[in-house]
Amino acid sequence: MLAYRWVFKILFMVVLFPFLASAESEHDDNEVINNYLKLQNLIHLQGDQHNAFISTLLTQINNSDYTFLKPAVFANLAVLNINAGNKAKGQEYLADSIQAFNNTSYNKYTNSALYKVSRAYLLIGQYAKAIEYTNQLNAFAVEHNGKKMEVRALLNLGLIYAELQLYDLAELRLNKSLEKAASLGDNKLEHLTILYLSGVKINQPDSNNQDILKLINRAKSIYESIGYLERLEGLTYARMARANKAEELLLQSLSLAVNNQDVRLSQITNQSIASFYFTQKNFTLALAHAKESLKIAIELGHKTEVSELNYLLAKIYKSLNDDKNTLIHLLAYVEFQNSNQAKAFVDMLYEMDKNIAIDKKFASLENEKLLNQIAIQKSEKYNQLFIFIIILISVLSFVMLLLWKNRNKMMLEKISYSMRDNLTGCYVRNYLDDYLPGLKSRFERRDSTTKESVGVVMVDCDNLKPINDNYGHAAGDEVLKAIATTLSNQLRSSDVLVRWGGDEFVLLCENISLTELGNLSERVNASIDKLDIIFEKNNISVTVSSGFALHDINSGFNFYNLLKCADNYLYQSKKQGKNAKNGGMYVPNTDYQI
Repeated sequence: MLAYRWVFKILFMVVLFPFLASAESEHDDNEVINNYLKLQNLIHLQGDQHNAFISTLLTQINNSDYTFLKPAVFANLAVLNINAGNKAKGQEYLADSIQAFNNTSYNKYTNSALYKVSRAYLLIGQYAKAIEYTNQLNAFAVEHNGKKMEVRALLNLGLIYAELQLYDLAELRLNKSLEKAASLGDNKLEHLTILYLSGVKINQPDSNNQDILKLINRAKSIYESIGYLERLEGLTYARMARANKAEELLLQSLSLAVNNQDVRLSQITNQSIASFYFTQKNFTLALAHAKESLKIAIELGHKTEVSELNYLLAKIYKSLNDDKNTLIHLLAYVEFQNSNQAKAFVDMLYEMDKNIAIDKKFASLENEKLLNQIAIQKSEKYNQLFIFIIILISVLSFVMLLLWKNRNKMMLEKISYSMRDNLTGCYVRNYLDDYLPGLKSRFERRDSTTKESVGVVMVDCDNLKPINDNYGHAAGDEVLKAIATTLSNQLRSSDVLVRWGGDEFVLLCENISLTELGNLSERVNASIDKLDIIFEKNNISVTVSSGFALHDINSGFNFYNLLKCADNYLYQSKKQGKNAKNGGMYVPNTDYQI
């Protein structure tokens, strides 16, 4: 019986399939195919003109000569509607597409339909279904030698990994997708891969900022940007501590998302802007954008992003001293993290990845295993006893997690407290014993061509002794606290502030250029000069002098020599008078006199 089946397959491929392919090619120049291609190239669903030709196309594919287009047409409409915020309508088209698969044999549009169905499920956060149809897409690619289909399967796989925050695995698959897309000369697939790869690299702390910008510019050279690249570029500049440029690009991305009615872009851009404003300590704006992003993420059904946003909102409310809302969002975050859902998706992903990543045809046993996992996941929804057990385990796990987190938090707070100065709250010098090994490791892994490196700014109060003499040491303490607070407000979240001793502070900055370090030093001097400190009805003003130095990226790491260099520049500033700054590159093998 099996032999007959293979004979039939061979006859089909040799005799019938070329005929069918030829028959399809006859349609390629007609209005129906042109309307379908027009639909496939649509990025946003808006305007009466779109509605008119889509309505015409839906009528045309009811003709028996064009039913083979139904799965692809419905799948494309599903993605467009979900992106536009019409989730219910998108799901209707998704169901229509899947039903049409059952009544349509394989044709050259099947791969596009499978790809868009998988993307639609990904957009509404149903990762198990997205994996299932990516699985089918790869199976068709292997069976029909579809090189572009293989790239699409890899692209989807990388994107699913990214959605689940498995960024290292996502980067491997997307790099492979980019290599294959470029070799095929497919600009659209190359552009999409670069888009997703840039987003993955931004989420990896060790990624080089200049490399990310090169990727983004490469994508711009292929297609005109529609908001997604502006968002990625903004996030990259945020990594580089170029706040004004980052804010400009992120708001530009949001404007394009609103104008194009791209709900998905609105959601992720609002989330990015919220994170940006949080790092800038603008908690009011961060809260507004995070709440808007959460609303859209809930509507779209993106559970992992809902979880991320709940965690971000918990941090924002904590900064606003709103303990009630902090707890509400933290509980929502912990509830998702305790669920088995994310783990189930990852397990299924690994099963599929073993086949797609090595470009081999799926073994039937592996297919059955994967589909059985999906079937089990569906049936669990209806098993009340099992649900009860899971809830019980989740509650117990949650209680244990809270106890562990509370204990861990107390230990961290205790350690952190011992490493901080009692008066100013800054780190003490001993903190560097734990911090420097990690800094050295990150420094030595950096690209030698980058302009960003490790820098320090040494800050010294110009006139603390007269303040102590005239107003007392309590007034001097208030001045030191005000200086520490002002310095902290000038820093990025990744920077470190250390009270070096007496009235001297050290600002330690990673991923910073010499120009940015000089600007920071200037801002520090200016912001402290503007201070008006009131102590026992006395108005006290204060200034500081500063010296800064940037470590040569090509020199062996030597933090204390870098510090000596900055101190040498500080000494020059002191000689010039009050409120001065000096700085430059740290030159190795120079004996800096303190």
